Amino acid sequence: MTQDTKLGIAHIDVRTQARTDDGQFLFIYYTGVLKIDEAVAKVLTGAKDAKSTEFGDLHWFVAPIMETSDEKFKWVENTLFVAEGRLVVDEQGSAVEYQIFKVSN
Repeated sequence: MTQDTKLGIAHIDVRTQARTDDGQFLFIYYTGVLKIDEAVAKVLTGAKDAKSTEFGDLHWFVAPIMETSDEKFKWVENTLFVAEGRLVVDEQGSAVEYQIFKVSN
């Protein structure tokens, strides 16, 4: 993640893996933008009063691209997705959660 402090925007660039319920792996790459507001700043700095956010609270959008070797999930490689992010804060720390949408006509 890189930040443009003048605009208060973070540019997101993530590469990760996920495993499906039946044990197949997906490689996931996504880029996007996150507006750094007070709620985000508290989580990023580890403030004790940081709180979870809800979908729609933040300007946080990404475009995931997925790859897999499993024929059952090959359709994801030819599909456009967009996602909205939110922050999850609990006694164990903080995490991110995405609500992912398939774009179709």
